[in-house]
Order: sequence, then C-alpha cells, then structure tokens
Amino acid sequence: MKKLSFLPLVLIASFCFAQDAKEIIGKPIKIGNLLVAENDFPDGMNWRGAQKACAKLGKGWRIPTKDELNVMYKNKEKIGNFANDWYWSFTWIGKNEIGYEEAVIKHFKDGQMSSNDVEYEYTRISVRAVSDANVVSKMDSIKKIIGKPIKIGSLIVAQNDFPEIFTWDDAKQACRNLGKGWRLPTKSELNVMYKNKEKIGNFANDYYWSSSTEIDLNYAWYQHFNNGKQINKSKDRFLYVRAVKSL
Repeated sequence: MKKLSFLPLVLIASFCFAQDAKEIIGKPIKIGNLLVAENDFPDGMNWRGAQKACAKLGKGWRIPTKDELNVMYKNKEKIGNFANDWYWSFTWIGKNEIGYEEAVIKHFKDGQMSSNDVEYEYTRISVRAVSDANVVSKMDSIKKIIGKPIKIGSLIVAQNDFPEIFTWDDAKQACRNLGKGWRLPTKSELNVMYKNKEKIGNFANDYYWSSSTEIDLNYAWYQHFNNGKQINKSKDRFLYVRAVKSL
C-alpha cells in the first residue's frame, strides 16, 4: 500500500515542477543570441543550487555568465521583471583569502558587479535563467556544436561549446550523443586545447570538463581557459564542454 500511495505523490511533485518551470520561462525575451526567461525563480538559492535549478528547466536553460549578465542588465527594461537586487552569474572566480569559493554577482539596481561565497543562500541573491536563441532542434544543435571542426595534431575539436553546462556524467553522455567518436577530451588533450585556444576559438573564459579521473572516482579534472589552471574536484559541478574525437 505504501508503494501505491507514493506514486501519486511523485506525479504531483512532477506536475508542480512542470507548472513552476512554465511560469519561470514564460514568454522568453530574445536579446541577440540569448533567450532570457520571463521571470526569476521564486526563491533565492546558493550558486550550485542555482545551476541545478536552471538545468532542470531543460532545453539548454542555465544561469548566465558574467558577460551575459551585463547584457541582461543593459536590456533590463526590455526584459522586465527584475528585482532591484543581486543576481548570480555562472562565472566562478576561485577561492578568496580565507578559503571560500566565490562567484560573480551583479546588482540590477545600479549595475554594480561583485562576488560572493558560492554557499550564500539568502533570498536577496536572485536567479534568472538564460538559453541560446539559436538552439532550435536536436539536429540543428548537433550541427552547430560540431560546426567546422579544427584539427590540432591527431585531435579533432568541435567548433563550438555545447549551449548547456553539464555535470561530468552528463557531459560524457552529451559528447557521445554527437556520434561518430565524439567524446570528452582527456586532461592532457584539454591542456593542448588551452594552448591552442586562439586557433580553435569560441572558448569561454571559464572551466571545461576533461574525461580524466583520479583514485577518488567522484572527482574529475577540469581546466580554466583564462589562466590554464587544472583542478580535480567533484563531478557534480556544472561546467562548459567542448567535444573532441581522434583522427
């Protein structure tokens, strides 16, 4: 009886989330190549919670990068429904002097940009999801991601990032879904891509997943494409992805 009574609760929870997602996305506003959800999430959340909440909306929804947040601020009257308060960006800036991780935030009253502890949960940091306006269908998305691949030694690199940010497991699957041997780069291959980032092009100044893990299988390596720093941390982070395949 307990199992039978549990199923309706699951269905109700799924229905409620679907309704919430529709209300948040609403009628998205197109700003250049960016789609901006019509409304904020109703609750404040920490940085990682914000990433997960946006990803659950599906279809490439995510929190904006620092630069995208600037575009949104400049067009805030056109987009509408912003709070006169702080908003999370996806852009992670590292650990501060006392060891706390921080990410970029922006105030939508005066345009001030700052940073805060990624675990900060007070409701005054809001979240607005964005997506890429040119992602129309799965096949269109695959064609755009692969584009005109760039050859670096024995490596073929997709022309563009995925429009979504992914956890490690989802990143591996997304690369496989491109077909024809596409995959996540290894740690060493990712470093080759970093050293040739100007030739390859279209990288964000942010972290990218590699396929490489260590003894702790819950951790994987990723690399920052601004300073080249490689870090081995939890696979549940949402990071950028560029697919590769071997010749």
